[in-house]
Amino acid sequence: SREFDAAALDALDTLERGLRAIPGALLMVTADHGQVATDPERVDWLDELWPELPRLLTHRPAGSARDAFLHTVPGSADEVIAGLAERLGEGSQVRRAAELVAPGPRLADVCVLPAPGRMAWLRSAAGRATRFRGHHGGLHPDETETWVGALYS
Repeated sequence: SREFDAAALDALDTLERGLRAIPGALLMVTADHGQVATDPERVDWLDELWPELPRLLTHRPAGSARDAFLHTVPGSADEVIAGLAERLGEGSQVRRAAELVAPGPRLADVCVLPAPGRMAWLRSAAGRATRFRGHHGGLHPDETETWVGALYS
């Protein structure tokens, strides 16, 4: 948004003024990931696409509307993967979470990665996150690649 751009430029201008006060100083700036544009009208509500889905889940989803992690009833992960993949169609990916990140004690079984520009979540767990116009968490390069900037005096 214009407001975000203005705030970011203001922060960088402030850093630049500070650096000028310290001759020979170097400041490296980086981010852990970027974002993609999203539209609150383009949410795939998983429990509306598949009303039976909640009975196959043990917890509310984790992650975000760009990487929805689902904790499934033991033995139902394959059914959830197949059922959501069929309903979401081309562009979205539904995968075992262990294929994407190292397994851990709290790791969900299934991860839904919506197509670029889309979000996926459960209406029963809806919150502010699905109202954002920018998001991260998916596999699009704009979400996974990072940048480095350097300011020096």
